[in-house]
Amino acid sequence: MASLQKMLVIANTDWFIANFMSSFLAAHTRNRIEVVAASPSGRHVEELRRVGARWVEIPMSRGRGSVRSNLATIIAIRRLQMDLNPGLIHLVTAKPVVLGNLALSGNGAPRVINVLPGLGHAFSARGIASSINRQVLLWGVRRAAARPWSLTVFHQQADAERMLG
Repeated sequence: MASLQKMLVIANTDWFIANFMSSFLAAHTRNRIEVVAASPSGRHVEELRRVGARWVEIPMSRGRGSVRSNLATIIAIRRLQMDLNPGLIHLVTAKPVVLGNLALSGNGAPRVINVLPGLGHAFSARGIASSINRQVLLWGVRRAAARPWSLTVFHQQADAERMLG
């Protein structure tokens, strides 16, 4: 495999990237890897830039979102991947993992690391809407984990067992 030259990190908030991935991004930029962080706009964009990442805004609604807003996210991720052509994409948190893998389906999809820090709320909420959300999440994460050239990382063993067990 050729050495990594460009990496894209997509999360549901700039806060998450800044708080949990700043050192990771900085280490890559120090090693002359171009790092692009993508998320909805928030108060932590400048922190990402300070560690050397280029930040790009993508539309991503909080929570389940509408079909229209989720489709806008899928299209934005696909365009970003096509424009940047990164060697590696990190999809961080459940929504980017599910929507990002839909966006990246097809020939020529890059290597992807799916990072799921926690899914507790998705499995503790009650009601019909929560049950539907769980089924979509199960389908999406299982599909993401099964893609060739991808790696799925769960921070919680219980989540891995729920999703893949």
